[in-house]
Amino acid sequence: MQHRFCFAEGRIVGSHRETNMNRKKILIVDDDAVILETLSTKLTAKGYEVLTATDGATAVSTVRRAKPDLILLDVNLPVDRAWNGTPFASWNG
Repeated sequence: MQHRFCFAEGRIVGSHRETNMNRKKILIVDDDAVILETLSTKLTAKGYEVLTATDGATAVSTVRRAKPDLILLDVNLPVDRAWNGTPFASWNG
């Protein structure tokens, strides 16, 4: 099964909708495109639905919208004005 990654929208576009409904969702938050692509490829190959975000504001909105089962967060992610370092515990809002 092949997938296309839509990094700008923070989601994965798959070819089998019925299999996507039962898969665990993992959100990867990192500002390094190589890390995002590498982890996305590996995790998708293992059967996970992968969501991505390159900044804090996108990460917070993705968490609130998609309710991922796991978040892999770059601890050195720069704080930007849009999310102002919102405490991680309040991301689910």
